[in-house]
Amino acid sequence: MVKFQTRIMVGVFVLVDVVSTVLAWVLAYFLRFHSDLVLEALPASKGVPAFSRYLVLIPVIVVLWPERHRIDAMVRFDPASIMTVTRTLSLSLMGAIVALLAKAIAEEENADAA
Repeated sequence: MVKFQTRIMVGVFVLVDVVSTVLAWVLAYFLRFHSDLVLEALPASKGVPAFSRYLVLIPVIVVLWPERHRIDAMVRFDPASIMTVTRTLSLSLMGAIVALLAKAIAEEENADAA
């Protein structure tokens, strides 16, 4: 019974973490492109991209973020092991994938604007 309740709590924590990450992603878009305070400091010189372009990345975030935590939990106990290298490489790969997707979206926006 205790193990079942623990699994439920872990599931709730993962769900809350993913939902809060998605909300942070959406909030970051609105703060960046629709907040006068931010736009004064960092003007959107190439215009405001469509919100739908950012929504495309939400499934990627929903999949990669829990996986990142799972990988981190697997190697926490032995930092000198080969798993640390695996974790570092996989987290770097995940970051590169997100960066490449963001770059592709930005380039497509530039092509559409031209």
